[in-house]
Amino acid sequence: AARDAWAAAAVVQVLEEMRPDVFGPDALLKNVLNKERALQDMDVRSITRRAAKLELKAIKLQEAEYYQKVESDGNLTDKDKNPTLLVSKEEKDRLWKIMDESRPDPPPVFNSKELGLPW
Repeated sequence: AARDAWAAAAVVQVLEEMRPDVFGPDALLKNVLNKERALQDMDVRSITRRAAKLELKAIKLQEAEYYQKVESDGNLTDKDKNPTLLVSKEEKDRLWKIMDESRPDPPPVFNSKELGLPW
C-alpha cells in the first residue's frame, strides 16, 4: 500500500507540472474535493447500504430454504406450500433501490485526451 501511495504521489506531481489548472492544489480543491460528500453522509449511506444488503441476504437464504423444502418434500400439497412466507418482489425491489442509491460515489475520472495528456 505504501508503494502505491508513493507511485500515486509521483503521478500527481507529474500531472500537476503538466496541467496545474486541472491538477494543482487549488484546482483539485475546487473541482474534486469540494464536491465530495461529507464523512457523516458517507457513513449513513454505508450503514444504510449494509443493512439493506444483509436484509437481502436473509431473504435469499429464506427463499432458498423454502424452495429446498418444497422440492425435497415431494408430497407437499398446494395447501402446504405457503408462498406468503416469501418476501414480495416489491420489497426486494425496494431494498435493491436502497442499495443502488446508497452505493459509494465513483472516483473522479479525467479524460487524458481532453486534457491533452500524452497517454
